[in-house]
Amino acid sequence: MLNQNDKIERFSEIINRNALSQCKKIEKETSKFRKEQLRELESNAKAELENRLEYEAQRIKTHNGSRISALASESKKNLAKKREEITACVFKKVEEKLSAFTKSQEYVAFLRKSITALVSEIGDGAVIYVRESDLPLCREQLSDIDGVAAFEASGSIKLGGASASDSERTVFAVDTLESRVAAQREFFKEHSALSIE
Repeated sequence: MLNQNDKIERFSEIINRNALSQCKKIEKETSKFRKEQLRELESNAKAELENRLEYEAQRIKTHNGSRISALASESKKNLAKKREEITACVFKKVEEKLSAFTKSQEYVAFLRKSITALVSEIGDGAVIYVRESDLPLCREQLSDIDGVAAFEASGSIKLGGASASDSERTVFAVDTLESRVAAQREFFKEHSALSIE
C-alpha cells in the first residue's frame, strides 16, 4: 500500500502536471490573443495612417491647386495688361501716322474716294460729315463730287475720314479713320499672337 507521502507526492505530480498543462494552454491562448490583438492594432494603425496620408495629400493638392490657380490668374492679368500696353503703343503710332497722313495730298485723294463711295451707298443728296478742320478742304477741293448736297462738321470724327446720311437722316454710312482703326484694332488683337490663353 501506498504510504501517505507517496500519495501526497503523486497528488502533487498530478496537480503539477495539470497546472503545467493549464499554463501551456493559457500561454498558447495568450500568444494567440496577443497575435490577434497585434494584427488588429497594425491594421487599425495602417488604416489610420492611410487616412491621414490621404487627408494630407488632399490638403496639399488643394493648397497647391489654389496657389497654382492664383498664380495663373495673376499671370493672365499681367499678360492682359502687357497686351493692352503693347496694343496702345502700336495704335498710338498708327494715330500719329494717320495725323501726318491727313496733312498730305494723299489724304485729299483718300477723302475723294471715300466720299464717292459713301454717296453711292446713300444716293444723291447725301450730307457728308467730316472733321471741323477738313471742312475748308472739302468745300474747296471736293465740292465737285456728284450727289453731295452739303458738307457738315462732325464732333465725333477726330482722326479723319467721312460719314454720310441722306437728307432726312434716316440712312447712314460710315468710312471714318476711327472706324477703320477700330476694325484694325480688333483684327490686331485676334491675329497678333498676343493671346492670353
